[in-house]
Amino acid sequence: MESKVFIKRVVIDNFKSIKHLELELNPGLNVLVGPNAGGKTNILEAIHFLYKALVEEAGKNTLCTTLSKILESTRHNLYEVSRE
Repeated sequence: MESKVFIKRVVIDNFKSIKHLELELNPGLNVLVGPNAGGKTNILEAIHFLYKALVEEAGKNTLCTTLSKILESTRHNLYEVSRE
């Protein structure tokens, strides 16, 4: 049986135009709606930034070790990962 990993909650602090954001996500489709220059793209870029960091480390370590290293290296809770 294949297990899927998805981002359940995103907390962003001081990333581009976002001072602080807490966003709950659901499995499946999530839609970001807002005015031009409202920060929608910055949310996606923050998630992509985290994804790239995980992918770069994945070749060196297991996912659990990678997540632990990222959590230890930051003062902010950037994400929560949940398994279905």
